[in-house]
Amino acid sequence: LEQLADLPENRIFRVEVIAEIATVLTRVFELDEALIWADRGLAELPANVVGGERIRARLLNTRLAIHMQLGNVEEHVRDLTEAHTFVREHLPPGDAIRLEAIQAWALSPMMGRTLGERLTLIRLGTEEARGRDLEHDGVLSGFLTIESRLLFEAGQFAEALEVADAALEIDRWNFGAGHGDVALGRYLRGQCLYGLSRFEEARDEFEAALTTFEAVGNERMSAKSLAHLGETRIHL
Repeated sequence: LEQLADLPENRIFRVEVIAEIATVLTRVFELDEALIWADRGLAELPANVVGGERIRARLLNTRLAIHMQLGNVEEHVRDLTEAHTFVREHLPPGDAIRLEAIQAWALSPMMGRTLGERLTLIRLGTEEARGRDLEHDGVLSGFLTIESRLLFEAGQFAEALEVADAALEIDRWNFGAGHGDVALGRYLRGQCLYGLSRFEEARDEFEAALTTFEAVGNERMSAKSLAHLGETRIHL
């Protein structure tokens, strides 16, 4: 950032760097600092510049996530509404940043949506992601995984399993068997199978997920997998 002088021809690149800094700080939970950088990026973003729409949408997505984690309800809802409106007006269907905003709009706990409302909105996002028509599309996998979780919450275990399998197929291709995302998919698959009383298959999925979670050091998901594994073995 220091190497990019504050000249008109450099401003869009400066804001791209600022957006990346805000994103990284958010991921490591330096939220107050991340918010400062996100605000700075939005303030410095030039108007009517090629590519500016995607950067603005990215910064809005980052800032709404920061406000959610900080518990700033009013600011979160403000940015969420602005981001959702902005991406639908300025970014084409299937754009990854647009879909990120749509996903946040559907799932934000601060919007007070019912399970059915969240599922409807996520399915719209899934269909838009499917329209990208990209082989082994990680964005589509993300929507499918969320849709499967919501179906599971709704007690629609067979449909949830079908959707989970579609997401898992993509993640296995992209990451390989020992990846944490694949383990999350197998954990979700185990939950669906448990709901269908297919306990032996559920056990196999929880065991596989547990092995990976332990290998990658995910203590939270290791504990959850172990608990589900114990419940499943009671039925065998």
